[in-house]
Amino acid sequence: MAGTVDVALLCPEGVLDLPSAITYDPKLPTMTFDLAAGCFDAARPSGEEGTTITATVADFPAPLAPGARVTVGGAPAGNVTVVDSTTISFDMPAGLTAGAVVDVVVTQGAESVTAAGALTVCGAITTGTIILNEFIVNPGGTVDANGDGVANVTADEFVEFVNASALPVDLGGYIMADGGAAVRHRFLPGTILQPGAAIVVFGGGTPVGFAPGVAQVAAGATLSFSNASGGDEVILRTPDGATELINYHYRGNGEVGGQEWVPMVSLQNINEGNLALAPVYDQHNLVAGAVGDVSPGLKVDGTAFP
Repeated sequence: MAGTVDVALLCPEGVLDLPSAITYDPKLPTMTFDLAAGCFDAARPSGEEGTTITATVADFPAPLAPGARVTVGGAPAGNVTVVDSTTISFDMPAGLTAGAVVDVVVTQGAESVTAAGALTVCGAITTGTIILNEFIVNPGGTVDANGDGVANVTADEFVEFVNASALPVDLGGYIMADGGAAVRHRFLPGTILQPGAAIVVFGGGTPVGFAPGVAQVAAGATLSFSNASGGDEVILRTPDGATELINYHYRGNGEVGGQEWVPMVSLQNINEGNLALAPVYDQHNLVAGAVGDVSPGLKVDGTAFP
């Protein structure tokens, strides 16, 4: 805490008092982080490590050195590594409560620095957390879904997912695949999806007009979901590929049994307005209140997601 001190000078003539002669303002240690995501993943019971975070510590009493410790929400962090005299990296530990706002404490010897309420723990992603909300199989070369000014039969294919839970989640590393087990996309690290928010994956092109973080382009620059007889599946898997969270089968155009894909029109979840309900799909242009034939990154009526 800043303050002043009095000084007394001993002189041959006596004592000279100098009230508040010195002002001091000691610098307390501070901590900043390299990530600006809305939440951070704790380590998972399956053995997957939590989000790796790098912290910079300023004005610590001594340079950081091997042996420094980090706790997150009171739990020891994993893979603690001192990068240099002011920088330390660590993994989010397991056992943290989803949605909790936690402190981060760096300790070295008898000294420590605390970043109070520094990080929010992401929600868990289980079946029903993420909803397949809208997708188009065959834009037909006439639909410029990604907004780049060029209508393309492959680049303008898209799949839209929505976070149906009450907590932010991290989709980083999760896999989108088709019925042939081909990996069509792996979500980028730090893909944070807020409650009720949407993420869109396009087959290619350069998405234009989307809010930051809303649109990604398929890693292989194509989605190529089948529009042949029998249809295909849109699948969302955990990062290790072991668990399917979504597996939706659509049928071929003109076939009976299930929802068919229709050229140049997306299939839309008609329960978008109540994500607690199981998704049911129909042609986008037939859904009540629909605006246009597709609405990637927007609700069916053209309004924004949260």
